[in-house]
Amino acid sequence: SCKKGDAPFKVSGLLCGILVFLSCWWEARTQGRFSLSPTLILLILSWLFLQQGLTRGVEGAMRDLSITLFGVFYIFFLLSFAMSLRHLPGGKGLPAVLAVLLMAKGSDIGAYLFGRKLGKHKLSPIISPNKTVEGALFGLLFSVLIAIGWSLYPQVGLLPLGWAVTFGLFIGLTSIGGDLLESIIKRDAGVKDSGSLVPGFGGLLDVVDCTLTSLPAGYYFLTFYQWKG
Repeated sequence: SCKKGDAPFKVSGLLCGILVFLSCWWEARTQGRFSLSPTLILLILSWLFLQQGLTRGVEGAMRDLSITLFGVFYIFFLLSFAMSLRHLPGGKGLPAVLAVLLMAKGSDIGAYLFGRKLGKHKLSPIISPNKTVEGALFGLLFSVLIAIGWSLYPQVGLLPLGWAVTFGLFIGLTSIGGDLLESIIKRDAGVKDSGSLVPGFGGLLDVVDCTLTSLPAGYYFLTFYQWKG
């Protein structure tokens, strides 16, 4: 899964990631805002350094600790923005979470389906040779259409039409950007599927891949909209 010689702390990474997620959820639920406790970060760092020192010594310390921390924050910290979206003021948190997930996945699916059939111009040959400009444009279109439909849906009305179009474009772009980011990481790690990208987290990344960057983008977009309004 990882490059030869890499040995991140799988169990500790998973447990620390769950703690990060729960901490962010608790802050969102009780305080109504997104934040991560500095104390928790200090405890995670201290525990991982202690485990490294007691079980492995200094050999490969920075490499293995960096990979472990990357898995914790790349997956669980970004994923915790779903809880912040869920607890947005105004009583529309659940529709907001579903909207962002649908737009991110819709963009991903649209780009894949139409990029395969109609794609001619490479979006980023060095990073991901299979992704095309045409696919990205269709992905953005899917995201915008989902945003419009979600906002026009009775009893939801998440955003006015003009804002919905902007929201769809923004989430579509962050979904594409997140997909490219993951491609960079996979190519450097020498893996083909995202399920083996971060050892210890199995197929979780396969499910949430393109949504990781879209969830924080959706949270800050809707927070800005509420602040402006």
